[in-house]
Amino acid sequence: YLARSFARVPPGTPGAVSLEGTVAGFAGAAVLAMAGISLGLARPSALVAIVAGATLGAFVESVLSATFEHRGFVNNDVLNFVNTVIAVAAAVPLAGLA
Repeated sequence: YLARSFARVPPGTPGAVSLEGTVAGFAGAAVLAMAGISLGLARPSALVAIVAGATLGAFVESVLSATFEHRGFVNNDVLNFVNTVIAVAAAVPLAGLA
């Protein structure tokens, strides 16, 4: 489904989201958050904030991709950067670090 309108689109369409992809992204965020915690890069209490920030960043990236990537305004590298900035901007205050 297209993130901005939820219209059905073929797999691989820029900005498309699926239940399977969303679950995989959520699980990946949790695994990476746990890795960061186990390496001492984050506090255990930040787990939920990290996963929530990463999930929000991924969803916003999908909306921006559906809106701007197909028009040539941005490319995947820019969207990955924006995803990361949004994830951090959301996770830091949620973790009580701001």
